[in-house]
Order: sequence, then C-alpha cells, then structure tokens
Amino acid sequence: MKDVKGFLSAILDSITDHITVIDSSGIIQYVNKSWTEFASQNGCLIKEKWQGINYIEACDQASEVDSDYGKQVSQGIRSVINQTIENFYFEYPCHSPKQKRWFMMRVTLLNMTNKITLSSLTKTSRNANSQNKK
Repeated sequence: MKDVKGFLSAILDSITDHITVIDSSGIIQYVNKSWTEFASQNGCLIKEKWQGINYIEACDQASEVDSDYGKQVSQGIRSVINQTIENFYFEYPCHSPKQKRWFMMRVTLLNMTNKITLSSLTKTSRNANSQNKK
C-alpha cells in the first residue's frame, strides 16, 4: 500500500464520530471529515485549518468565558497525556439555536505514537428522550 496516510484518513473520514488527534502538548494534528463538517454547519470560525491549534488551551479559554466544561475537559485530557488515567469520558451539552443536543467525548492515548485521540459521539436522542420523561 503506497498511500498509508491517505488510506487511514479515508477510514477516519468514514466514521460519523467527530475525531481529532492531538500531540502531548495539545496541538491538533488531524481532524476527520465529521469534525470539519460539524464546525462548518455550526458557525465555527475555523472551517478547515485545525492543524496547529492547541485544543487544550481552547478548552481552558472556553472555561474562562462560558462554563466549567472546558476546564473539566482540559483536566481530563491532561490526565490521559500524563497517564494518570487510561481513558477520559465526558458527556456535555452543545445546544444550537434550533436543537438541544448532547455529546459524549472519549479521550484515549495512542500508545504507539504518544498522540491522543478525542472523539465525540452525538447522544442527543437518548438525552432528549430522558428529558421528555421528566
């Protein structure tokens, strides 16, 4: 196989979870198609040039402006990087003006590369159903 990187990118782009890979300092190395499409569809100022942005710093800045979620996420990512925990899971709201929605973030260390994967799975339907039952 000549183009291993292209092949692996195609695999990650076929996954509907929003996936990014960061290095041990938090710098984004890769985002998949679902990540960029979600950002574009939701008014994110960054459309496609995610590489080089520090994800951990962005979480820290978000916690200063809006909520405690960013702080919890950055602490969880740092714990995975420092290998004090193996995985970090975090459920969080990310509502749009038209829809209430929740996501589950999973942070995992890629042992072979010293890189970290972050993936977010939409959980809106489950949470919407549980909210409606209350």
